[in-house]
Amino acid sequence: MPALHFRDPVLSRAYCCGLSSMISLAEVVVSALIDKINMSRKVAATVFCGLGFVVSIAFTTGGGLLLLDIVDHFINNFGILMGGFIEIIFVAWFCKLDDLRNHVNLTSEIKVGSLWMNSLRFVIPAMLGFMLVQTSLVIFPKTTADTLLRLLLPLVGLRLLSA
Repeated sequence: MPALHFRDPVLSRAYCCGLSSMISLAEVVVSALIDKINMSRKVAATVFCGLGFVVSIAFTTGGGLLLLDIVDHFINNFGILMGGFIEIIFVAWFCKLDDLRNHVNLTSEIKVGSLWMNSLRFVIPAMLGFMLVQTSLVIFPKTTADTLLRLLLPLVGLRLLSA
């Protein structure tokens, strides 16, 4: 691959945008380490960048592209869906949804009511849960997905009945 020419304004901007985005993402983790563990900025940045370097070495091997494809597929098809499912359950069931609704009604042009709250509590988790089960059936082997389905469906049913 030819070297990046900084005389080209498009490539230079793309490089600078990518570099600044990477620094911004690293700063979030470094700041969290500083706040939570009371590390110095230098140690936190060194630990984070060192761990990132060690993990990324696997992608430079001969099977790096295959590993990248596997990780990308898993994150896009399962990880983001699972994160959204956990987040909506947490927000809808464990946070003060009435306070959130009041805040939305004060700051938004669109007023939300009980339909919005019921959608957050029941409809969206049911849809995401269904998508999660369907994705699990495709991604994981059939026996693993069947076992997971047999374990999770009674728990989900009991939780919905108790609500």
